[in-house]
Amino acid sequence: MPAKKVVKDETAGNFLLFLKSSIAFGCGGPESKEKFFQSVFESYIPLLQIFYELRSSNIQPKITMGLSPSVLRCLDAMNRSFEFDRYMSGRIEGAEADYSRNAAGQHKILQRLADFYVKNYKETQSFYFENIRRDILNAFKLLQKEGLIEIAAIPDSEYTSS
Repeated sequence: MPAKKVVKDETAGNFLLFLKSSIAFGCGGPESKEKFFQSVFESYIPLLQIFYELRSSNIQPKITMGLSPSVLRCLDAMNRSFEFDRYMSGRIEGAEADYSRNAAGQHKILQRLADFYVKNYKETQSFYFENIRRDILNAFKLLQKEGLIEIAAIPDSEYTSS
């Protein structure tokens, strides 16, 4: 009986990450800008942190990341202003105030939660300034150029059904 031929599935392990967001389409208004900054601070930069950690461990994540034209425009505009820098500092100051407020009270769980956010926000800010030098778009481009992730163009959510 002939030996079975093993066929390697090249697509095994691939993962498509599609972050659907309608808030980036109008990144000009104060409310939409705030929401966009929140998504960058709490999603895009932490994803980049994970991708960079995997890269330093020689692990290829095999992830396809979907980015829409409006998100790319907003990220590009964000790179040219210091509003996001102020947003991050404000989030850290808010978390530190929460920590101080709960340190004197009986809510130690809230103090631990605030401490978690202070540390997490500071690590995210540090990564943004030191590792990717305030350039999220270039960080994604670099990872794609190295073959660690793939960037796929996706339509703006305003033009797709929810």
